[in-house]
Amino acid sequence: MLELTNESKGAGLVSHSQRCSELWKAERTWVDVLPHFVSWTSRTNSALVMHHSPCKLTRLAVVLICCLTGRDCALVALPTGPTLVNAFVGHNVTLGVSISGVSAPLVSWTNGALTLATWTLGSSTPPVVAPASQGVLSVDQSGSLVFWNVPLGYNGTYTVMVTKVGAPVASVDFTLLVYESIVDVSLNTGLQDAVEGGPPFTLSYSSKQGQATASQWYFSSLAVVQGPRYSITEKSLTIRKPSRNDTGQYEVVLTNPFSTATHQRNITVLYGPDQPVLEVSPTKVAFVSGETLSLSCRAEGEPAPSASWVFNGQALPTSSTGMLKLTDVQTSQGGIYTCVLVNKKTNNRLERNITIDVRGLSGSAIAGIAAGIPCGFLLLIFLLGLIALCYFCYKKKDRNPRYPVSRAVEKAVNKQPDLTIPQKLLVNGLKLPPDYNLHHLQTLSERAGALPLGTVPVRMATTV
Repeated sequence: MLELTNESKGAGLVSHSQRCSELWKAERTWVDVLPHFVSWTSRTNSALVMHHSPCKLTRLAVVLICCLTGRDCALVALPTGPTLVNAFVGHNVTLGVSISGVSAPLVSWTNGALTLATWTLGSSTPPVVAPASQGVLSVDQSGSLVFWNVPLGYNGTYTVMVTKVGAPVASVDFTLLVYESIVDVSLNTGLQDAVEGGPPFTLSYSSKQGQATASQWYFSSLAVVQGPRYSITEKSLTIRKPSRNDTGQYEVVLTNPFSTATHQRNITVLYGPDQPVLEVSPTKVAFVSGETLSLSCRAEGEPAPSASWVFNGQALPTSSTGMLKLTDVQTSQGGIYTCVLVNKKTNNRLERNITIDVRGLSGSAIAGIAAGIPCGFLLLIFLLGLIALCYFCYKKKDRNPRYPVSRAVEKAVNKQPDLTIPQKLLVNGLKLPPDYNLHHLQTLSERAGALPLGTVPVRMATTV
Protein backbone atom coordinates (compact mmCIF):
# COMPACT_ATOMS: atom_id res chain seq x y z
CA MET A 1 0.00 0.00 0.00
CA LEU A 2 1.34 3.41 -0.92
CA GLU A 3 2.08 5.70 2.02
CA LEU A 4 2.05 9.45 1.67
CA THR A 5 4.38 11.77 3.58
CA ASN A 6 1.37 13.16 5.54
CA GLU A 7 -0.02 10.19 7.43
CA SER A 8 -3.33 11.84 8.20
CA LYS A 9 -4.02 12.59 4.54
CA GLY A 10 -2.71 9.23 3.40
CA ALA A 11 -4.93 7.40 5.86
CA GLY A 12 -7.99 9.07 4.33
CA LEU A 13 -6.98 8.04 0.84
CA VAL A 14 -6.29 4.44 1.83
CA SER A 15 -9.62 4.20 3.67
CA HIS A 16 -11.56 5.37 0.63
CA SER A 17 -9.62 3.03 -1.67
CA GLN A 18 -10.59 0.12 0.53
CA ARG A 19 -14.30 0.80 -0.18
CA CYS A 20 -13.66 0.67 -3.92
CA SER A 21 -11.70 -2.56 -3.44
CA GLU A 22 -14.64 -4.16 -1.58
CA LEU A 23 -16.99 -3.31 -4.44
CA TRP A 24 -14.53 -4.80 -6.90
CA LYS A 25 -14.07 -7.98 -4.85
CA ALA A 26 -17.85 -8.32 -4.45
CA GLU A 27 -18.01 -8.60 -8.25
CA ARG A 28 -19.76 -5.25 -8.63
CA THR A 29 -19.88 -3.68 -12.06
CA TRP A 30 -17.91 -0.59 -13.05
CA VAL A 31 -21.19 1.31 -12.85
CA ASP A 32 -21.18 0.70 -9.09
CA VAL A 33 -17.47 1.38 -8.69
CA LEU A 34 -17.25 4.45 -10.94
CA PRO A 35 -18.80 7.06 -8.60
CA HIS A 36 -16.52 6.07 -5.77
CA PHE A 37 -13.57 5.90 -8.15
CA VAL A 38 -14.19 9.47 -9.30
CA SER A 39 -14.59 10.66 -5.74
CA TRP A 40 -11.42 8.91 -4.63
CA THR A 41 -9.54 10.31 -7.64
CA SER A 42 -10.44 13.88 -6.75
CA ARG A 43 -9.27 13.35 -3.18
CA THR A 44 -6.01 11.68 -4.34
CA ASN A 45 -5.21 14.47 -6.80
CA SER A 46 -5.73 17.06 -4.11
CA ALA A 47 -3.45 15.20 -1.70
CA LEU A 48 -0.75 14.71 -4.31
CA VAL A 49 -0.80 18.33 -5.36
CA MET A 50 -0.43 19.40 -1.76
CA HIS A 51 2.67 17.15 -1.44
CA HIS A 52 4.23 18.25 -4.75
CA SER A 53 3.99 15.00 -6.74
CA PRO A 54 6.57 15.09 -9.58
CA CYS A 55 4.16 14.16 -12.37
CA LYS A 56 0.58 13.30 -13.26
CA LEU A 57 1.57 9.74 -14.19
CA THR A 58 2.40 9.06 -10.57
CA ARG A 59 -1.03 10.36 -9.49
CA LEU A 60 -2.81 8.11 -11.99
CA ALA A 61 -0.82 5.08 -10.79
CA VAL A 62 -1.77 5.83 -7.22
CA VAL A 63 -5.47 6.07 -8.21
CA LEU A 64 -5.42 2.71 -9.99
CA ILE A 65 -3.53 0.94 -7.20
CA CYS A 66 -5.82 2.31 -4.49
CA CYS A 67 -8.97 1.51 -6.45
CA LEU A 68 -7.94 -2.08 -7.17
CA THR A 69 -6.52 -2.87 -3.77
CA GLY A 70 -8.62 -0.67 -1.51
CA ARG A 71 -11.22 -1.97 0.97
CA ASP A 72 -14.01 0.72 1.43
CA CYS A 73 -16.73 2.56 -0.63
CA ALA A 74 -19.81 4.78 0.17
CA LEU A 75 -23.29 3.24 0.93
CA VAL A 76 -26.06 4.39 -1.46
CA ALA A 77 -29.88 3.87 -1.31
CA LEU A 78 -31.98 5.29 -4.14
CA PRO A 79 -35.73 5.01 -4.98
CA THR A 80 -36.56 3.09 -8.15
CA GLY A 81 -39.76 5.05 -8.72
CA PRO A 82 -41.73 8.01 -7.34
CA THR A 83 -41.57 8.56 -3.61
CA LEU A 84 -45.25 9.63 -3.59
CA VAL A 85 -47.19 6.44 -4.30
CA ASN A 86 -50.97 6.29 -4.90
CA ALA A 87 -52.53 2.88 -4.37
CA PHE A 88 -56.07 1.56 -4.81
CA VAL A 89 -57.37 -0.27 -1.78
CA GLY A 90 -57.10 -4.05 -2.07
CA HIS A 91 -54.31 -3.99 -4.66
CA ASN A 92 -50.60 -4.84 -4.32
CA VAL A 93 -48.09 -2.01 -4.22
CA THR A 94 -44.28 -1.84 -3.83
CA LEU A 95 -42.08 0.92 -2.45
CA GLY A 96 -39.03 0.24 -4.62
CA VAL A 97 -35.49 0.97 -3.51
CA SER A 98 -32.00 0.22 -4.94
CA ILE A 99 -29.16 -0.35 -2.44
CA SER A 100 -25.46 -0.33 -3.40
CA GLY A 101 -21.99 0.50 -2.05
CA VAL A 102 -21.55 -2.23 0.53
CA SER A 103 -22.27 -5.89 0.87
CA ALA A 104 -24.94 -7.37 3.16
CA PRO A 105 -26.22 -4.11 4.70
CA LEU A 106 -29.07 -4.14 7.22
CA VAL A 107 -32.35 -2.85 5.72
CA SER A 108 -35.00 -1.50 8.09
CA TRP A 109 -38.47 -0.15 7.16
CA THR A 110 -40.23 2.14 9.62
CA ASN A 111 -43.49 4.07 9.84
CA GLY A 112 -42.82 6.92 12.21
CA ALA A 113 -41.40 5.39 15.40
CA LEU A 114 -42.75 1.93 14.53
CA THR A 115 -40.37 -0.58 12.93
CA LEU A 116 -42.28 -2.65 10.39
CA ALA A 117 -39.64 -4.98 8.91
CA THR A 118 -35.89 -5.66 9.01
CA TRP A 119 -33.67 -7.83 6.84
CA THR A 120 -30.02 -8.28 5.98
CA LEU A 121 -29.73 -7.80 2.25
CA GLY A 122 -28.78 -11.04 0.50
CA SER A 123 -29.33 -13.15 3.62
CA SER A 124 -31.13 -16.47 3.42
CA THR A 125 -32.93 -15.67 6.65
CA PRO A 126 -36.50 -14.36 6.03
CA PRO A 127 -37.28 -10.74 6.90
CA VAL A 128 -38.58 -10.02 10.37
CA VAL A 129 -42.03 -8.39 10.04
CA ALA A 130 -43.95 -6.77 12.90
CA PRO A 131 -46.80 -9.01 14.10
CA ALA A 132 -49.49 -6.40 13.30
CA SER A 133 -48.31 -6.21 9.66
CA GLN A 134 -47.75 -9.89 8.94
CA GLY A 135 -49.68 -11.01 5.88
CA VAL A 136 -49.68 -7.44 4.59
CA LEU A 137 -45.98 -6.48 4.41
CA SER A 138 -42.86 -8.23 3.15
CA VAL A 139 -39.35 -7.27 1.94
CA ASP A 140 -38.21 -8.51 -1.48
CA GLN A 141 -34.65 -9.44 -2.59
CA SER A 142 -33.82 -5.81 -3.48
CA GLY A 143 -34.82 -4.57 -0.05
CA SER A 144 -38.06 -2.97 -1.34
CA LEU A 145 -41.21 -2.99 0.84
CA VAL A 146 -44.19 -4.88 -0.66
CA PHE A 147 -47.84 -4.39 0.44
CA TRP A 148 -50.21 -7.28 -0.28
CA ASN A 149 -53.87 -6.27 -0.81
CA VAL A 150 -53.06 -2.97 0.85
CA PRO A 151 -55.73 -1.92 3.37
CA LEU A 152 -57.15 1.61 3.57
CA GLY A 153 -55.52 2.34 6.90
CA TYR A 154 -51.95 2.04 5.60
CA ASN A 155 -51.69 5.65 4.48
CA GLY A 156 -48.56 7.32 5.78
CA THR A 157 -44.84 7.98 5.46
CA TYR A 158 -42.51 4.99 5.20
CA THR A 159 -38.73 5.27 5.63
CA VAL A 160 -36.08 2.74 4.59
CA MET A 161 -32.79 2.92 6.51
CA VAL A 162 -29.74 1.04 5.21
CA THR A 163 -26.86 0.59 7.67
CA LYS A 164 -23.44 -1.06 7.64
CA VAL A 165 -20.76 -0.99 10.28
CA GLY A 166 -18.14 1.55 9.28
CA ALA A 167 -20.35 3.15 6.62
CA PRO A 168 -22.69 6.16 6.83
CA VAL A 169 -26.45 5.48 7.04
CA ALA A 170 -28.45 5.80 3.83
CA SER A 171 -32.24 6.44 3.93
CA VAL A 172 -35.16 7.20 1.61
CA ASP A 173 -38.65 8.46 2.58
CA PHE A 174 -41.83 7.34 0.77
CA THR A 175 -45.41 8.63 1.11
CA LEU A 176 -48.17 6.08 0.50
CA LEU A 177 -51.75 7.20 -0.11
CA VAL A 178 -54.40 4.49 -0.32
CA TYR A 179 -57.69 5.41 -2.04
CA GLU A 180 -61.07 3.84 -2.62
CA SER A 181 -63.84 4.81 -5.05
CA ILE A 182 -65.87 7.91 -4.16
CA VAL A 183 -69.55 7.02 -3.74
CA ASP A 184 -72.73 8.54 -2.27
CA VAL A 185 -71.77 12.21 -2.42
CA SER A 186 -74.19 14.64 -0.77
CA LEU A 187 -74.45 18.42 -0.37
CA ASN A 188 -75.46 19.73 3.04
CA THR A 189 -76.67 23.13 4.25
CA GLY A 190 -77.57 22.25 7.80
CA LEU A 191 -80.58 24.09 9.20
CA GLN A 192 -79.62 27.34 7.54
CA ASP A 193 -81.73 28.97 4.81
CA ALA A 194 -80.27 31.26 2.17
CA VAL A 195 -81.87 34.67 2.73
CA GLU A 196 -81.35 37.73 0.57
CA GLY A 197 -79.38 40.27 2.57
CA GLY A 198 -78.82 37.71 5.33
CA PRO A 199 -75.63 36.04 6.63
CA PRO A 200 -73.29 34.05 4.36
CA PHE A 201 -74.71 30.75 3.15
CA THR A 202 -72.50 27.62 3.10
CA LEU A 203 -72.75 24.42 1.09
CA SER A 204 -70.55 21.52 2.19
CA TYR A 205 -70.05 18.10 0.65
CA SER A 206 -69.54 14.69 2.15
CA SER A 207 -69.23 11.16 0.79
CA LYS A 208 -70.08 7.80 2.27
CA GLN A 209 -66.90 6.30 0.85
CA GLY A 210 -63.71 7.56 -0.74
CA GLN A 211 -61.48 10.56 -0.23
CA ALA A 212 -61.30 13.30 -2.84
CA THR A 213 -58.00 14.87 -3.79
CA ALA A 214 -59.65 17.65 -5.82
CA SER A 215 -63.08 19.29 -6.03
CA GLN A 216 -64.73 21.68 -8.48
CA TRP A 217 -67.93 23.65 -7.86
CA TYR A 218 -70.43 24.70 -10.53
CA PHE A 219 -73.43 27.06 -10.50
CA SER A 220 -75.89 26.69 -13.37
CA SER A 221 -73.21 24.71 -15.27
CA LEU A 222 -70.63 27.50 -14.88
CA ALA A 223 -67.44 26.94 -12.88
CA VAL A 224 -67.34 28.78 -9.56
CA VAL A 225 -64.11 30.58 -8.71
CA GLN A 226 -62.82 32.21 -5.55
CA GLY A 227 -63.70 35.88 -5.43
CA PRO A 228 -65.90 38.59 -3.88
CA ARG A 229 -69.04 36.53 -4.48
CA TYR A 230 -67.86 33.05 -3.41
CA SER A 231 -65.45 31.60 -0.88
CA ILE A 232 -64.16 28.07 -1.52
CA THR A 233 -62.54 25.99 1.20
CA GLU A 234 -61.49 22.33 1.36
CA LYS A 235 -64.98 20.85 1.50
CA SER A 236 -67.36 23.79 1.26
CA LEU A 237 -68.62 26.65 -0.88
CA THR A 238 -69.82 29.86 0.79
CA ILE A 239 -72.01 32.53 -0.82
CA ARG A 240 -70.74 35.68 0.84
CA LYS A 241 -73.83 37.88 0.27
CA PRO A 242 -76.83 35.80 -0.85
CA SER A 243 -79.28 37.37 -3.31
CA ARG A 244 -82.17 36.14 -5.41
CA ASN A 245 -79.74 35.84 -8.33
CA ASP A 246 -78.00 33.00 -6.47
CA THR A 247 -81.08 30.79 -6.79
CA GLY A 248 -80.34 27.77 -9.00
CA GLN A 249 -78.57 24.42 -9.25
CA TYR A 250 -75.22 23.90 -7.55
CA GLU A 251 -72.95 20.97 -8.41
CA VAL A 252 -69.74 19.58 -6.96
CA VAL A 253 -67.38 17.22 -8.81
CA LEU A 254 -65.00 15.17 -6.65
CA THR A 255 -61.98 13.28 -7.99
CA ASN A 256 -59.14 11.14 -6.75
CA PRO A 257 -56.55 9.15 -8.74
CA PHE A 258 -58.98 6.25 -9.16
CA SER A 259 -62.56 7.65 -9.33
CA THR A 260 -64.83 10.64 -10.02
CA ALA A 261 -68.19 11.44 -8.42
CA THR A 262 -70.66 14.33 -8.71
CA HIS A 263 -73.78 15.61 -6.97
CA GLN A 264 -76.25 18.45 -7.60
CA ARG A 265 -78.63 20.38 -5.37
CA ASN A 266 -81.10 23.18 -6.04
CA ILE A 267 -80.78 26.18 -3.73
CA THR A 268 -83.54 28.77 -3.35
CA VAL A 269 -82.67 32.14 -1.89
CA LEU A 270 -85.58 33.56 0.13
CA TYR A 271 -86.51 37.21 -0.32
CA GLY A 272 -89.35 39.70 -0.06
CA PRO A 273 -91.93 40.93 0.31
CA ASP A 274 -91.03 43.58 -2.25
CA GLN A 275 -92.94 46.83 -2.66
CA PRO A 276 -96.65 45.86 -3.01
CA VAL A 277 -99.11 46.87 -5.70
CA LEU A 278 -102.42 48.22 -4.26
CA GLU A 279 -105.48 48.49 -6.51
CA VAL A 280 -109.07 49.66 -6.06
CA SER A 281 -111.87 48.44 -8.34
CA PRO A 282 -113.74 50.29 -9.74
CA THR A 283 -111.28 53.14 -9.98
CA LYS A 284 -112.91 56.21 -8.46
CA VAL A 285 -111.92 59.25 -6.50
CA ALA A 286 -114.83 58.71 -4.12
CA PHE A 287 -117.58 56.18 -3.59
CA VAL A 288 -121.21 56.75 -2.69
CA SER A 289 -122.97 54.95 0.09
CA GLY A 290 -124.45 51.68 -1.05
CA GLU A 291 -121.84 50.96 -3.73
CA THR A 292 -119.63 47.85 -3.91
CA LEU A 293 -115.86 48.00 -4.26
CA SER A 294 -112.82 45.67 -4.10
CA LEU A 295 -109.30 46.17 -2.76
CA SER A 296 -106.36 44.02 -3.91
CA CYS A 297 -102.80 43.73 -2.60
CA ARG A 298 -99.93 41.69 -4.05
CA ALA A 299 -96.12 41.68 -3.92
CA GLU A 300 -93.15 39.63 -5.15
CA GLY A 301 -91.33 37.31 -2.76
CA GLU A 302 -90.01 33.77 -2.18
CA PRO A 303 -92.12 32.18 -0.94
CA ALA A 304 -95.05 34.32 -2.07
CA PRO A 305 -95.97 36.59 0.87
CA SER A 306 -99.40 36.34 2.44
CA ALA A 307 -101.59 39.49 2.34
CA SER A 308 -104.28 40.66 4.76
CA TRP A 309 -106.25 43.90 5.21
CA VAL A 310 -106.67 45.86 8.44
CA PHE A 311 -109.12 48.72 9.06
CA ASN A 312 -109.23 50.66 12.33
CA GLY A 313 -107.02 48.02 13.95
CA GLN A 314 -109.30 45.13 13.02
CA ALA A 315 -108.37 42.37 10.56
CA LEU A 316 -110.81 42.03 7.69
CA PRO A 317 -111.69 38.78 5.89
CA THR A 318 -109.26 38.58 2.96
CA SER A 319 -108.99 36.00 0.19
CA SER A 320 -105.82 33.96 -0.34
CA THR A 321 -104.95 36.25 -3.24
CA GLY A 322 -105.11 39.39 -1.09
CA MET A 323 -108.56 40.53 -2.27
CA LEU A 324 -110.97 42.43 0.02
CA LYS A 325 -114.56 42.98 -1.15
CA LEU A 326 -116.81 45.64 0.43
CA THR A 327 -120.52 45.61 -0.39
CA ASP A 328 -123.08 48.31 0.39
CA VAL A 329 -120.41 50.59 1.80
CA GLN A 330 -121.39 53.31 4.22
CA THR A 331 -119.71 56.54 5.18
CA SER A 332 -118.42 54.86 8.34
CA GLN A 333 -116.36 52.53 6.17
CA GLY A 334 -114.37 55.32 4.61
CA GLY A 335 -110.83 55.84 5.83
CA ILE A 336 -107.35 54.27 5.74
CA TYR A 337 -107.05 50.59 4.87
CA THR A 338 -103.71 48.85 5.59
CA CYS A 339 -102.33 45.92 3.60
CA VAL A 340 -100.05 43.70 5.72
CA LEU A 341 -97.61 41.45 3.79
CA VAL A 342 -95.67 38.69 5.59
CA ASN A 343 -93.02 36.23 4.34
CA LYS A 344 -93.76 33.14 6.42
CA LYS A 345 -90.23 31.72 5.95
CA THR A 346 -88.20 34.78 6.86
CA ASN A 347 -90.90 36.56 8.93
CA ASN A 348 -90.16 39.75 7.04
CA ARG A 349 -93.15 42.11 7.27
CA LEU A 350 -94.25 45.06 5.13
CA GLU A 351 -97.27 47.39 5.45
CA ARG A 352 -98.78 49.81 2.95
CA ASN A 353 -101.86 52.09 3.27
CA ILE A 354 -104.60 53.21 0.90
CA THR A 355 -107.40 55.74 1.59
CA ILE A 356 -111.03 55.05 0.59
CA ASP A 357 -113.46 57.99 0.43
CA VAL A 358 -117.14 57.05 0.95
CA ARG A 359 -119.64 59.91 0.69
CA GLY A 360 -123.32 59.93 1.74
CA LEU A 361 -126.26 61.71 -0.11
CA SER A 362 -126.79 65.48 0.49
CA GLY A 363 -130.17 66.99 1.64
CA SER A 364 -131.00 68.35 -1.81
CA ALA A 365 -130.18 64.97 -3.36
CA ILE A 366 -132.47 63.21 -0.89
CA ALA A 367 -135.30 65.78 -1.59
CA GLY A 368 -134.83 65.32 -5.29
CA ILE A 369 -135.07 61.57 -4.98
CA ALA A 370 -138.22 61.92 -2.81
CA ALA A 371 -139.85 64.21 -5.35
CA GLY A 372 -138.78 62.12 -8.25
CA ILE A 373 -140.45 58.94 -7.04
CA PRO A 374 -144.13 60.13 -7.51
CA CYS A 375 -143.22 61.96 -10.68
CA GLY A 376 -141.74 58.82 -12.03
CA PHE A 377 -144.83 56.87 -11.05
CA LEU A 378 -147.12 59.34 -12.88
CA LEU A 379 -144.86 59.25 -15.91
CA LEU A 380 -145.12 55.50 -15.96
CA ILE A 381 -148.93 55.63 -15.88
CA PHE A 382 -148.95 58.15 -18.72
CA LEU A 383 -146.74 55.94 -20.85
CA LEU A 384 -148.95 52.92 -20.21
CA GLY A 385 -152.08 54.91 -21.21
CA LEU A 386 -150.42 56.11 -24.38
CA ILE A 387 -149.48 52.60 -25.33
CA ALA A 388 -153.07 51.37 -24.74
CA LEU A 389 -154.51 54.17 -26.89
CA CYS A 390 -152.21 53.39 -29.76
CA TYR A 391 -153.14 49.75 -29.59
CA PHE A 392 -156.92 50.56 -29.64
CA CYS A 393 -156.57 52.82 -32.65
CA TYR A 394 -154.62 50.19 -34.48
CA LYS A 395 -157.30 47.56 -33.91
CA LYS A 396 -160.15 49.91 -34.96
CA LYS A 397 -158.41 50.74 -38.17
CA ASP A 398 -158.14 47.06 -39.08
CA ARG A 399 -162.00 46.63 -38.84
CA ASN A 400 -162.76 49.35 -41.46
CA PRO A 401 -162.45 48.62 -45.27
CA ARG A 402 -159.48 50.03 -46.96
CA TYR A 403 -161.59 51.70 -49.68
CA PRO A 404 -164.86 53.76 -49.29
CA VAL A 405 -168.07 51.79 -50.12
CA SER A 406 -171.38 53.53 -51.01
CA ARG A 407 -174.70 52.56 -49.47
CA ALA A 408 -175.88 51.15 -52.83
CA VAL A 409 -172.97 48.77 -52.80
CA GLU A 410 -173.72 47.77 -49.24
CA LYS A 411 -177.38 47.05 -50.17
CA ALA A 412 -176.32 45.08 -53.22
CA VAL A 413 -173.97 43.09 -51.16
CA ASN A 414 -176.61 42.44 -48.57
CA LYS A 415 -179.13 41.32 -51.21
CA GLN A 416 -176.64 39.38 -53.23
CA PRO A 417 -174.22 37.79 -50.81
CA ASP A 418 -172.57 35.96 -53.62
CA LEU A 419 -171.14 39.25 -54.77
CA THR A 420 -168.62 38.91 -52.10
CA ILE A 421 -167.18 36.01 -54.01
CA PRO A 422 -164.69 37.48 -56.51
CA GLN A 423 -165.61 35.24 -59.46
CA LYS A 424 -169.34 36.17 -59.16
CA LEU A 425 -168.85 39.83 -58.53
CA LEU A 426 -170.11 41.09 -61.96
CA VAL A 427 -172.63 38.35 -62.76
CA ASN A 428 -175.96 37.22 -61.36
CA GLY A 429 -178.18 39.86 -63.12
CA LEU A 430 -175.65 42.62 -63.51
CA LYS A 431 -174.88 43.62 -67.04
CA LEU A 432 -171.45 44.13 -68.27
CA PRO A 433 -170.37 47.75 -68.23
CA PRO A 434 -170.00 49.59 -71.56
CA ASP A 435 -166.71 49.91 -73.28
CA TYR A 436 -165.51 53.12 -71.77
CA ASN A 437 -162.29 52.97 -73.66
CA LEU A 438 -164.17 52.95 -76.98
CA HIS A 439 -166.27 55.89 -75.88
CA HIS A 440 -163.17 57.72 -74.99
CA LEU A 441 -161.78 57.27 -78.48
CA GLN A 442 -164.97 58.61 -80.23
CA THR A 443 -165.22 62.14 -81.55
CA LEU A 444 -167.66 64.66 -80.21
CA SER A 445 -170.12 64.08 -83.04
CA GLU A 446 -170.04 60.41 -82.43
CA ARG A 447 -170.66 60.92 -78.78
CA ALA A 448 -173.63 63.31 -79.23
CA GLY A 449 -176.13 60.77 -78.06
CA ALA A 450 -176.55 59.57 -74.61
CA LEU A 451 -174.39 56.89 -73.27
CA PRO A 452 -175.79 53.47 -73.86
CA LEU A 453 -176.24 52.98 -70.16
CA GLY A 454 -179.02 50.99 -68.84
CA THR A 455 -179.13 50.32 -65.20
CA VAL A 456 -176.35 52.08 -63.49
CA PRO A 457 -173.74 49.48 -62.94
CA VAL A 458 -172.41 48.93 -59.50
CA ARG A 459 -168.72 48.49 -59.23
CA MET A 460 -167.21 47.06 -56.18
CA ALA A 461 -163.60 47.17 -55.18
CA THR A 462 -162.35 43.98 -53.76
CA THR A 463 -159.06 42.63 -52.78
CA VAL A 464 -158.19 39.34 -54.29
